[in-house]
Amino acid sequence: PVDLIGKYINYGDFVEGVGTTYYNADATGISNDPNYTTDGKYGINHYSSGDGVSASYKNSAAPKTEDLNWRIFKIEGNEMTLISENPTTYTLRLYGYEGYNNAVKLLNDLCKTCYSSTILDAEARSIKKEDIENIRNEDGKKIYEPTSYESGSYKNGNTYPIESSSYRNIPNIYQYEKGAVVNGTTGSKLGLSEQDKWYSGYTQSSNVTSLSIKYTYYYFDWSSLKIPSRYQELIVPSSVSYWVASRCVGYNSSDAYFSVYRVYSVYVNAYYLFYSRIYGWDTSDSVRPVVTIDLSNIDLKLQKDDGTVLGESATSPIEITKKS
Repeated sequence: PVDLIGKYINYGDFVEGVGTTYYNADATGISNDPNYTTDGKYGINHYSSGDGVSASYKNSAAPKTEDLNWRIFKIEGNEMTLISENPTTYTLRLYGYEGYNNAVKLLNDLCKTCYSSTILDAEARSIKKEDIENIRNEDGKKIYEPTSYESGSYKNGNTYPIESSSYRNIPNIYQYEKGAVVNGTTGSKLGLSEQDKWYSGYTQSSNVTSLSIKYTYYYFDWSSLKIPSRYQELIVPSSVSYWVASRCVGYNSSDAYFSVYRVYSVYVNAYYLFYSRIYGWDTSDSVRPVVTIDLSNIDLKLQKDDGTVLGESATSPIEITKKS
């Protein structure tokens, strides 16, 4: 199975509605109107920090299903995970505390709507940081352990206080993240790549002893690690950057910064969306869908009758068919 990593596969043939299915966050999730607009707080076509956001922070088009090539990313047990060959040409703009609050759901829902296959009973989602962290090097070890990351005197996994009362503004989803302490209550519900519903707004923690910032940000240079070339090609396919559906929080001596991970060139890092002193930032990045298929639902054809090996290029992908 390892030899199949990186091979092309014809999953795109089973994605319904290529070029016609659009994603809209505040309705059913599906719209066939490329000009659909919404004033809803979570409408992805005009998604940003919420109601009344200025035009410069809005997406200019609805994200639609694109005709992406697909490659094998992982085979484990009876499941095969695929990844799009490149990120989407569509870019999603995230901004401020609402961007941090809802990035994981926005990215996953977008991929689910646009790249799932009901024919194969396969549900798409966005790539997340665990997908990258779990890649093994040639020695069989994980390529990177986030807990090893240190920035100055700050270490991933440790907690830190915020002294200034005006800098204790926290996006509301943060209070539910595991290990976070807001207003004296410790979160235990959500991992950094999890989101169960829409969240909105921010909360100001009452005093320094009632707030603990858990440092979960990390950064590494992909090119400096011992990574099998097939994985480097899959994760860093081009100069296009893309979002990773995982949140993180950084810290300095005065405030916290709430971010969403991204792959940028050969780097895995994160973009700061909201500072706890109520500064908001925005940027646009592409989206990277992945999908996991139950192998018991499909048949694989690895070569043609003439012995030609499939999967060596996008024009000769491994053929999958639904089992009857």
